[in-house]
Amino acid sequence: MLLNLTLKHIKSTYLRYEGLTCVTHDARRGFVFATIYKDSVIYMKDTYMFLDELKHQDHYQSANVIELDAQTYQINLSKIDLHKKHITDVHSFEPNYARLTEAEENAR
Repeated sequence: MLLNLTLKHIKSTYLRYEGLTCVTHDARRGFVFATIYKDSVIYMKDTYMFLDELKHQDHYQSANVIELDAQTYQINLSKIDLHKKHITDVHSFEPNYARLTEAEENAR
Protein backbone atom coordinates (compact mmCIF):
# COMPACT_ATOMS: atom_id res chain seq x y z
CA MET A 1 0.00 0.00 0.00
CA LEU A 2 1.46 3.36 -1.03
CA LEU A 3 0.80 6.40 1.05
CA ASN A 4 0.63 9.85 -0.44
CA LEU A 5 3.18 11.48 1.88
CA THR A 6 5.11 14.68 1.38
CA LEU A 7 8.70 14.39 2.59
CA LYS A 8 10.77 17.36 3.68
CA HIS A 9 14.50 17.53 4.30
CA ILE A 10 15.90 19.65 7.12
CA LYS A 11 19.44 20.04 8.40
CA SER A 12 20.00 18.70 11.89
CA THR A 13 21.66 22.00 12.84
CA TYR A 14 18.20 23.59 12.82
CA LEU A 15 17.31 21.36 15.76
CA ARG A 16 20.07 22.79 17.92
CA TYR A 17 20.18 25.75 20.24
CA GLU A 18 21.59 29.09 19.17
CA GLY A 19 24.61 30.73 20.82
CA LEU A 20 27.33 28.69 22.53
CA THR A 21 25.86 25.27 23.31
CA CYS A 22 27.49 22.14 24.71
CA VAL A 23 25.63 18.91 23.97
CA THR A 24 26.65 15.94 26.10
CA HIS A 25 25.63 12.31 26.21
CA ASP A 26 26.50 10.02 29.11
CA ALA A 27 29.20 7.50 28.16
CA ARG A 28 29.26 5.95 31.66
CA ARG A 29 31.97 5.74 34.31
CA GLY A 30 32.32 9.52 34.45
CA PHE A 31 32.89 9.95 30.70
CA VAL A 32 30.70 11.84 28.22
CA PHE A 33 30.52 12.38 24.49
CA ALA A 34 30.47 16.15 24.02
CA THR A 35 30.16 18.56 21.11
CA ILE A 36 30.11 22.33 21.38
CA TYR A 37 28.28 24.45 18.82
CA LYS A 38 28.42 28.20 18.30
CA ASP A 39 25.30 29.34 16.45
CA SER A 40 24.78 25.82 15.04
CA VAL A 41 28.38 25.56 13.74
CA ILE A 42 30.70 23.01 15.34
CA TYR A 43 33.02 24.86 17.73
CA MET A 44 34.50 21.73 19.38
CA LYS A 45 34.03 18.48 17.48
CA ASP A 46 32.69 15.31 19.05
CA THR A 47 34.95 14.41 21.95
CA TYR A 48 35.02 11.50 24.40
CA MET A 49 36.29 12.78 27.75
CA PHE A 50 35.86 12.87 31.52
CA LEU A 51 32.92 15.06 32.46
CA ASP A 52 35.00 16.71 35.21
CA GLU A 53 37.66 17.64 32.62
CA LEU A 54 35.01 19.13 30.33
CA LYS A 55 33.49 21.14 33.20
CA HIS A 56 36.82 22.94 33.75
CA GLN A 57 37.03 24.23 30.16
CA ASP A 58 36.17 27.91 29.70
CA HIS A 59 33.90 27.38 26.69
CA TYR A 60 31.91 24.74 28.62
CA GLN A 61 31.43 27.07 31.59
CA SER A 62 29.98 29.83 29.40
CA ALA A 63 27.83 27.50 27.26
CA ASN A 64 24.20 26.47 27.47
CA VAL A 65 24.59 22.78 28.44
CA ILE A 66 22.22 20.13 27.12
CA GLU A 67 22.50 16.64 28.56
CA LEU A 68 20.89 14.36 26.01
CA ASP A 69 18.64 11.59 27.21
CA ALA A 70 15.31 10.15 26.15
CA GLN A 71 13.41 13.21 27.42
CA THR A 72 15.73 16.03 26.31
CA TYR A 73 15.24 17.88 23.07
CA GLN A 74 14.41 21.30 21.75
CA ILE A 75 13.18 22.00 18.26
CA ASN A 76 13.12 25.44 16.69
CA LEU A 77 10.03 25.03 14.52
CA SER A 78 10.34 28.43 12.85
CA LYS A 79 13.85 27.60 11.57
CA ILE A 80 12.73 24.17 10.39
CA ASP A 81 9.82 25.66 8.48
CA LEU A 82 12.03 28.37 6.98
CA HIS A 83 14.76 25.99 5.76
CA LYS A 84 12.93 22.79 4.86
CA LYS A 85 13.31 21.46 1.32
CA HIS A 86 10.75 19.38 -0.53
CA ILE A 87 11.99 15.92 -1.56
CA THR A 88 10.60 14.96 -4.96
CA ASP A 89 12.37 11.61 -5.34
CA VAL A 90 13.17 9.75 -2.13
CA HIS A 91 15.37 7.25 -4.05
CA SER A 92 17.78 9.94 -5.24
CA PHE A 93 17.85 11.84 -1.94
CA GLU A 94 21.37 12.11 -0.47
CA PRO A 95 21.55 13.23 3.16
CA ASN A 96 24.11 15.84 4.15
CA TYR A 97 25.52 14.58 7.44
CA ALA A 98 26.78 17.13 9.97
CA ARG A 99 29.77 14.95 10.84
CA LEU A 100 31.91 12.24 9.31
CA THR A 101 31.30 8.58 10.05
CA GLU A 102 33.93 6.72 12.05
CA ALA A 103 35.23 5.04 8.86
CA GLU A 104 35.51 8.42 7.07
CA GLU A 105 37.27 9.93 10.08
CA ASN A 106 39.76 7.01 10.21
CA ALA A 107 40.46 7.28 6.46
CA ARG A 108 41.68 10.89 6.78
